[in-house]
Amino acid sequence: MMVEFEPLDPSLLPFVQGDNLCHPKIQFAMVYPCFYSRINRLFYHLQAEASELESNSDCSQRTSNLWTYDQIFDLQNPITPVDEEFYYRSVGNFWTAPEILATSADLFFHLTNLEHRNYRHIMSQNEHDFRHSLPNTVKVYRGHKSDLLNGYCWTLNYEIAKQWAYGFPGNTAISCGTLKSEDILAYFNRRGEDEIVALSWKVSDVNTTIVA
Repeated sequence: MMVEFEPLDPSLLPFVQGDNLCHPKIQFAMVYPCFYSRINRLFYHLQAEASELESNSDCSQRTSNLWTYDQIFDLQNPITPVDEEFYYRSVGNFWTAPEILATSADLFFHLTNLEHRNYRHIMSQNEHDFRHSLPNTVKVYRGHKSDLLNGYCWTLNYEIAKQWAYGFPGNTAISCGTLKSEDILAYFNRRGEDEIVALSWKVSDVNTTIVA
């Protein structure tokens, strides 16, 4: 089955070096066609957000020139603590940064405290509102390797799961299942991916189709 992918924004093409994208606003370690749409969405999001970040000069100057993992370590530096609301907004930005493809649920829980009063700021206001507008149960999808169903990143959008299943080297399967909305840890859509963060053992009635 052939899957067509959105082309990469032309303004990003000069910054592609092999499998890497090294643009001043966005760095991406695996530039596969299946991820062009997410790279574009994130690039547009960062452009739209630039003026807001510049207005918060103390925080933006502190992290803007660092790679994502270095930014995480910088934010957790006890010598120069940051505002807690800004911290959770930053974690949300880091989690949805494209170079964090290899993140783990352990990292998510290391960076967050679900009971913290500022945890909601890990999502944008629109993402937070949408998360709380969902019905009691939702259908979720995941493109993955046949032996890696136990991931934590799902999506409400079957087409996004298909991108991962058909477009990412080594992935061979699409799974769908049912998730209680109370078990959704976070919802992110700033890349246009309808991403649901949830522990996979919370997803029930899972049906997996091998596609490759």
